Parts: sequence; structure tokens; C-alpha cells
Amino acid sequence: MAAMTDDEFGEFVLAAWPGLYRTAYLMLGDHQLAEDLVQTSLAKTYASWRKIDDRAAAPAYARVVLANTAASWFRRKGWRNEHPTEVLPDPGVDHDFTTRTAVVDALATLAPRQRAVVVLRYYDDLSVREVAHALGISEGTVKSQTSDALARLRDVLDDEAASVLVPAADPDAVVGQGRRIRRDRRIRVAAAITAVVAILAVALASVLGPGRDRAEKVPPAGGPHDTAWAVASGSTVQLGTGSVVELDDGPVGYLFDTSVGVLVNYGLDNAPWGSTARWTLIRPDGTTRDFRVDTGGQQLVGTDPTQPYMVYLEPTAAPTEFDLVVRDLRTGQVKDTIPVEGAATWTDNPTPDADLVGDQVYLNTDSSALVVDLTSRRVTPVGALPAKEPLAIEGSHALVTSGDLGSSAEVVDIGTGQSVMEYSQGDRYLQLSPDGQHVAALPRRTCDNDNVCAFDLPTGYVYDLGTGHRVEVDVEGATAGWTPRGDLVLVRRDDVSVCDPDSGACSSTTRRLPADDTPVLADTINW
Repeated sequence: MAAMTDDEFGEFVLAAWPGLYRTAYLMLGDHQLAEDLVQTSLAKTYASWRKIDDRAAAPAYARVVLANTAASWFRRKGWRNEHPTEVLPDPGVDHDFTTRTAVVDALATLAPRQRAVVVLRYYDDLSVREVAHALGISEGTVKSQTSDALARLRDVLDDEAASVLVPAADPDAVVGQGRRIRRDRRIRVAAAITAVVAILAVALASVLGPGRDRAEKVPPAGGPHDTAWAVASGSTVQLGTGSVVELDDGPVGYLFDTSVGVLVNYGLDNAPWGSTARWTLIRPDGTTRDFRVDTGGQQLVGTDPTQPYMVYLEPTAAPTEFDLVVRDLRTGQVKDTIPVEGAATWTDNPTPDADLVGDQVYLNTDSSALVVDLTSRRVTPVGALPAKEPLAIEGSHALVTSGDLGSSAEVVDIGTGQSVMEYSQGDRYLQLSPDGQHVAALPRRTCDNDNVCAFDLPTGYVYDLGTGHRVEVDVEGATAGWTPRGDLVLVRRDDVSVCDPDSGACSSTTRRLPADDTPVLADTINW
């Protein structure tokens, strides 16, 4: 079957949008969340369009995607179906709450999953088996969660759905988000292939010749580590798994997330470019591996939550040539050294920083930004990114700062070069999530003479770069960062909170760190 064009898919979006939106609204009870859910579901449908053999089945496919996506939202820790916002919704899009029918109030009293079950069964008319399959629960659970709600909901769902004011669909936004999802899937597939090759190579090495200790379990590449989060204070590191690790050689300067654990930089110079700094990998179970790595100093190493590597650039005898070093953190050995050409006089460091994103490394020279493919070892310019600028790249997005002291910031789609978001960094600055799907606008911090730091403002904002949706987060008295899986983490004197970037809901864990040092998280330096 011939591939559907973007214009044809846009027509499908316009046709399917009203019905999907009404379903989403009945499930969530919030217009903005319903719109986000429908756009995300249609974008996922676009990304999987080639798998749909029968185009007549596309509406049903999109509805299943919507149900699956909603179910994944409900499974998020702290989901309460709340939608805090600083700006009230456009009254032309939302209901007048004084005229809402009793069914909406009744639905609002149900748990999120129970509400989804009722809507799918009695508005979308799915069978018990179909609902169970869509939400990933048993048929018995479907029956038990619907029994108490049937009498008051069954007869009025259709009337309420008909009264929902459906906002206009934006096919271009859906297609754009679908392209990003498709591109991210390709990155994950490439990472998985790389992991399989690496596993086979290790297996062959163990059979054919001397190698690593076979008793040591080496986790494969391809996903973030399982520590949930890592926070340091002084020389103590606390993991979300509950492990607390004491380091014996000076305070922690930086934490790096990898697929095999947290890479910790610490030592006398208290920074990753210090000449006497040490490196330790802390695994999810709290065990450690020490590294004595000379990174050449004066530049920041690169890691990625989905890869078991650290990368950095070493200067050579030629002023316009560098060596990109790829070190495998599972073995401590150099995996590859790739020559890179380009002058970097725009920075005061001997070499530019290396930014690892999946299986690609980004760096910046005087003439252009470059990307190095670790599989093919090919070095190519990146026209979508400016030259002579520090790069902050996560997923498919790059954060570009400009102006005096980085007074303005812009999030750019690396594939297209299009601006996704522009921001004036006055009282707040931007920080991308590790998956590149969200960006946090965090207040600037002020530190006193005792190195006790706090945000200047009590609130921060988290934006979904795919939808533009924003939530407000209370950051007062906290140090903020990201978990390797893309949740916001806030560290205060007594607890560590992990916040859902879409809802803003947070869950807390008791802090077991010394309180006399500023906490350190991934992507935040303790000088």
C-alpha cells in the first residue's frame, strides 16, 4: 500500500480529532490534558503509520493508542489528574463550570483508572476484554471497577460528550510531534542494536580468549540505570534505591548519569576538569568501581543515561586536531579513539566539551558544530546548530544561549533547525531533561558566605516541548535537577522529591545526606 502523505494524514487528524477528544475529556475531566492526550496519541499513530495495513482500521488503532497512553499516565507515581497553571484557560475553549452536568462531577469522584474503564466501556462501547487489553489490566479488574459506577453514569455519558466544546485540531503540530517520536524510536533501535553487538562481542571474548572476570555481571547498554536518582552532599552520595555511599577522597564535584550507574567526579580540585580529581562508578546496588582517568583537564566529559560510556576530547600536537576518546565504564578500558579536525579558539579550554547523545557525540568548533557517529566513526557538520557556542543537547533538542551572560535562550530541533521555544533568561534559566522532551525554567540561585544556596524565587516551570503544556512546581528551598528517566528532582534539607514533568505531582523520600553542603545532582556543578 502506498505511503500516506502528511496532507492525507492531516485530513485523518481532522476527522478523528472530535471523537478522540471527547473520549479523552471524559477520561481525564480536564480540557488541556485531554488535548495533550489526543495530540500525543495521534502523533504516536503517525509514527507507527506504516504498521497499519488497513486504513479503515486507523480510527480504532488511534483509540487504542489513546487508551494505552492514558494508562501510562495513570501509572506515573503521584498522578492525581491535577493540572496547575498560572494562566486560566481561554474561556472560549473551556466549559462554564456553573453549567457542567452532574456526570462530570460523578466522574471526578472516580480513581483515574476506574474512570478510564467506565469511559471505554460505556462511551466507546468496548468489550471487557478490549478494555483489559487496552489498559493492561485483568478482565476481573475491569468488571469490579465498573460495577459501582454504572447506575449513575451509563445514561448520561453520551449527553455530556455531545456538550463538550472540542478545540480545533492542529494537524501540523501532530505531524511534527509524530516525526520526533519516529526519530526517537530510531535512536532507541540503534542503541538496542549496539547493545546486542556489544553483548555478542563480550560473549565471544569470554570464550575465545582472556578477558574480564566472568563473575562480574555487566548490564547491557540501551536504558537508564535503575538508581531512580542520585544526590551528593560533601563526600556522601545517596541513591533513589536507598543506598548511601561514602567516598574517601574529597567532596563530590559532579554527577553523570549512565546506563550502568552514576559516574561520580570528586577530589581535591572539586571539578571534573581538575588535575587531581578522581572518578567512581556507583552501580544501582551501591557497589563501586574506581577509575583513574586523565581526561586532559579543562573540559567537561560527556555521558548519556542510555549508554555505558564516557567521552572526552584530547588535544594533539596539531592545533586543529583532537582525539575523541570513548571509554567503556563497564570495563574501564578505552573503546575507541576517533580523530576530529577543527579549530576551537572560541573557548578558553584546550578542547571543546563533548556531548554524548545516544550513539552520537556533539562538539563545537570555530567554523561549525560537529556530530561524530560512534558506529560509523563519521564526522559531519550540523547545520541546525550555531558555531562557537556551548552546546546543551538532550534527545532531539539543543539548548542554545546567547546575549550577555546567556541572557536569552532558544530550544532548537536538531533535525530541522526550527526553533521550538524562545525564552528570556532573566530571573529564570532553562535546563533540558535527559530525554529532550521537557525543559525546566528554574529560578537563579544565590549562595551566602557559608555556601548555602537557595533559589531566588519560590516557583519554577516545566514545559512539554511537544505540546507547549506548562506546569508550575514549588522549588522554594530546593536544588533542582533531572532524573535519568526525565522526572524533575528537588533536593531540600530534609527530603528528596521526584516530580512528574506533565502533572507537577511530587513524591518525597527522606534525605540521608549531610546538611552542611550544597546538594549536587546530575548537570549541576558543586564548585
